[in-house]
Amino acid sequence: MPKGGRREGAGRKPGSKLTKSQLIAAEAREAGISPLEVQLTTMRELWRRAHAHGEMDADLAAQACAIAKDCASYVHPGLASIEHAGPGVAPPSGPVSINVQSVTPNPEPPTIDIVPHVVSPEAAKLQERLELARTELARLKALGNGRETQG
Repeated sequence: MPKGGRREGAGRKPGSKLTKSQLIAAEAREAGISPLEVQLTTMRELWRRAHAHGEMDADLAAQACAIAKDCASYVHPGLASIEHAGPGVAPPSGPVSINVQSVTPNPEPPTIDIVPHVVSPEAAKLQERLELARTELARLKALGNGRETQG
């Protein structure tokens, strides 16, 4: 006995009745409204009501956010996967540390320092090259300062 694939007489017969879901979809198209439109309209109304009295109603806002979360994948395009193109450096495979520090007492936006935890055989080589570059820079600065004081 065959276990799948095309078989004689299988499947919906031509001219058979529409399924219930096809009828519901056709009615929605004719009415000019889709389930997504209903969700978006409801979300907007809940959000409007949540902010209507000058102070936010957290329950209504939470309901609007739940609907927004359900609709987001249909409204906003997904992010494409990004290939890391750096020569000799592996992309971060673990967690990324984010340190936020205010650098001045002024109410300016804080600085954000993103440091990935990179585990790569190239990391030690890169660190060594960085240290060599820093040493060379310090040497060149010292030579430049010596020339300025002599001349």
